Amino acid sequence: MRELWDGVARFVDPDDPDALAEAVEGLLADPAAAWSAGRAARRRALGYSAEAMAHGYVALYRALLAPANAKEEAA
Repeated sequence: MRELWDGVARFVDPDDPDALAEAVEGLLADPAAAWSAGRAARRRALGYSAEAMAHGYVALYRALLAPANAKEEAA
C-alpha cells in the first residue's frame, strides 16, 4: 500500500528474499534510522484510526450525495 506508507516504510519485492534481507540488515545496522522510521510509521498509523476512517466515509458520502440532494431540493 504505497499510497499509505510511502515515505515511512521500506518496500521490497515479496519474491526477493535478498532484498528483504538487505532491508532488514540496513535497519539493524542503523538503529537511529530504524527508530526514526518506526516513529514516522506510528505517527502515520495513528491517522488511520476508526474515527478518522468514519469521518472520511461521512465526508465522501456527503460529497457523493450532494448532487442528488441539490436536484431533489430544486424539484
